[in-house]
Amino acid sequence: MSIQSYLNELNSIKSELKTIRTRGTLLRSRAKKIEEHIKEYLDSKEQPGLKYKGTAIIREIKTKHNNKKIVEQKADCIQVLEKYGINNPEKLLEELHDAKKGHPIEETKLKFKKYKD
Repeated sequence: MSIQSYLNELNSIKSELKTIRTRGTLLRSRAKKIEEHIKEYLDSKEQPGLKYKGTAIIREIKTKHNNKKIVEQKADCIQVLEKYGINNPEKLLEELHDAKKGHPIEETKLKFKKYKD
């Protein structure tokens, strides 16, 4: 295969992935709306769930934690470390974050930029 055919195939694959991603976003949005309607129905009928074609749909109540901003996370971690008497909590927190990361590996990437002819 020539480089031109590789580039053409790559462009078609990227455009197809973009189409699939857009379609998936629309489908996830629609599924969420349908689930909301089902929840409203169960609330209005005061039912814990229902059965439909061999599938049981059960309403559960779960607690969910929202994600904090990175600045808030760091401040709260430092506050907890200070609470337990850790000297220099900023440095310890930085070392913990570095310990979670893997070893750096160099890799070659291709960068595609559109330009005007």
